[in-house]
Amino acid sequence: MPALLVFLFFAALQPAWSSSPKPFAFGAVRFEANQGQADPAARYFARARGQHVYFMEREIVLDALDGAPVRMSFPGASKARWTPVGAAVDRISYYLGNDPSRWVKDAPVYGRIAWRGVYPGIDAVFYDRGGHVEYDLVLAPGADPSRIRLRFSGASRIESTAAGVIEIKAGQATIRQHAPEIYQQDASGKRRKVSGRLVASSNGEFRLQLGKYEKTRPLIVDPVLEASTYWGGENDDEIVAVNDTFIAGNTRSAGFPSAPGERRRTRDIFLTGVGLFNNVRIFGTAIVGGSGDDELAGLVLPRNAFADVTLAGTTNS
Repeated sequence: MPALLVFLFFAALQPAWSSSPKPFAFGAVRFEANQGQADPAARYFARARGQHVYFMEREIVLDALDGAPVRMSFPGASKARWTPVGAAVDRISYYLGNDPSRWVKDAPVYGRIAWRGVYPGIDAVFYDRGGHVEYDLVLAPGADPSRIRLRFSGASRIESTAAGVIEIKAGQATIRQHAPEIYQQDASGKRRKVSGRLVASSNGEFRLQLGKYEKTRPLIVDPVLEASTYWGGENDDEIVAVNDTFIAGNTRSAGFPSAPGERRRTRDIFLTGVGLFNNVRIFGTAIVGGSGDDELAGLVLPRNAFADVTLAGTTNS
């Protein structure tokens, strides 16, 4: 039976990080440096619509919220050198369970991350597009596009449509990689479209097929990864309270897709600072929960920026 939950969150000053384009739970994909809040094999972790995404040493795990994990890899690629692109846009903390030694505090969050040198002269840059994960394969002048190969494993079915969409069925979820936009920019910065698509080969991999392009200029290949789930493709976040300073609500736990028996998704509470409170800017996001489902019902604001925010709700932890 759910019990009453009351939690006090200390709303102190945080370092001044650059502003995120969208706050936590407003749909934008953000990339968290993994400091223990997600699968230990992941370097970065992101929440997207309908799925959680884990950026590993040699692959990207697409973990649909009601499906089986799908592993996306670049066969023949180098070991991943994941680096953030730009400054941190936020900090996130996880207060999960009653053991403070296992809490995660102030993990940096970025708007973009890159796998540098996935192939010689080729980077893969990941970022948000409307709540979905988008990535660019950025080819330096002279890089060989025939090196690019893509493989999806762990799916029950993989199909390629006439429009160039790769559909990956995993449990009740379908992950779609849309046909990429392929282009180059001229000296004025104007985009010039390049014909091409990802074509399935007999060994189950997808290879890049290109038309004519200028080999002395960078080339961009730009697909989008989108998950459609039983819940309708959303990220299953629920906003309970909003004001000029805080957004608070409920979200799904990060999970550990590589660990057998840990597929259950629990509910956790989030609180994020988005503005001024008594002329002090509040920064950062906190995730609060335990071993079971924890859900927020409301919150009480402090009278000054160095007091406690009271979160009230129910818990099965």
